[in-house]
Amino acid sequence: VDMEQRFISLPQTKSGKAQYVPLNEEAKTLLRAFPSWEHSVWVFPSKIQRSRKTKRSHLDSYNFYGRIFRPAVKEAKLEGVTWHTLRHTFASRLAMNGQSDSTIAALLRHSGTALVQRYAHLSPTHLRAAVEGVAS
Repeated sequence: VDMEQRFISLPQTKSGKAQYVPLNEEAKTLLRAFPSWEHSVWVFPSKIQRSRKTKRSHLDSYNFYGRIFRPAVKEAKLEGVTWHTLRHTFASRLAMNGQSDSTIAALLRHSGTALVQRYAHLSPTHLRAAVEGVAS
């Protein structure tokens, strides 16, 4: 995590290329609140697993899902929420905020805009507000 440049680096991705995710101020504040923040370069450190490249411990996506994400979803009493629910919510909020399909695709790290329609959904409240905007 580079707080000064405001991005998270993802060194291990499906594409095999390092990728970067921009951070907004709210994300920076939340990340600074993590207990591990001052003791590790990883947001979610692990004592068990060690990266061959960095020789530092961190959770992989499987461990994160089982040890962090699912327990948080259960504690929040959310039903039917998966990892992809977060991607759908993020894409939908970007769309309702007026972001272009190409911007949404880039932030989802998709190579094109074809999948944006699958991820971005407009809420009923947003659609009602759009209809109200054409009245009079």
